[in-house]
Amino acid sequence: MCLLFSNGMQAISFEGFEGREESLKTILRYNVPRRTPMWYRTNLFLHSHRVFLIVRELLTRAVPIYGSALDPAKALTLALVHDDAEIVTGDHQLDDKEKWTKAQHEENHRKELAAIEELAARWPSQINGYEYRLLLTHALTKDCLEAQIVSLADKIDGFCESVHEVVAGNALFEEPVSLYPDRLNAFPKRFSKLRYLIPSAHPFLRLVQPLPVSALLSRGSPHTIGSVHLQTDSPHYEKWKQLSIAYIGRSCLVDRKE
Repeated sequence: MCLLFSNGMQAISFEGFEGREESLKTILRYNVPRRTPMWYRTNLFLHSHRVFLIVRELLTRAVPIYGSALDPAKALTLALVHDDAEIVTGDHQLDDKEKWTKAQHEENHRKELAAIEELAARWPSQINGYEYRLLLTHALTKDCLEAQIVSLADKIDGFCESVHEVVAGNALFEEPVSLYPDRLNAFPKRFSKLRYLIPSAHPFLRLVQPLPVSALLSRGSPHTIGSVHLQTDSPHYEKWKQLSIAYIGRSCLVDRKE
């Protein structure tokens, strides 16, 4: 099976990974009571698509900077599988993980390593020329440049998903929208190699400025085919919408799920 985007762009073959797509589609993003309802809720399958698209954008700036130290194909492949372990472990909310104790982090790490072994035994050992088990391990430990870029793309998608809810008037996402700027701006400090990439002029690589959340909520309304083209003050969100419309389809932004 090949992953295909709405415009026909072929990505990567997942032949032999029976049941993977279906499993990812059953795991919902932000699926906790304090974030319910999420009017335009996504699942891990759609999320992995978007992370792939964001990584493609980041690579346009990263490849000239890092040269042979960066493997673009590895980064793109990793983008599509970075959350596969959650098929076994389930999805943990970032704001919950930030409050965990050291012991809780260590226990979760053990569970994710066990999940990686389970998936590596279930599906083919290779994906797009890379060892599947090793890719999942990189996603967990973020011990290579490609995984760090994917992690950045992952957080950009989480931020933009939250902004999309707030712009529609969903006050349950006020907290994520307020917290993500500091998380994203901290990436060059967390991963020293990324200081050559961030900040820069690309919309996804600018420093994230706090958004006027109260004002956005006060004038928020459900998204329509026309309203998704209205501009906000977030370059990250505007680029995210453009990619979603171009490669996934406008319906993913306007079809209300809850």
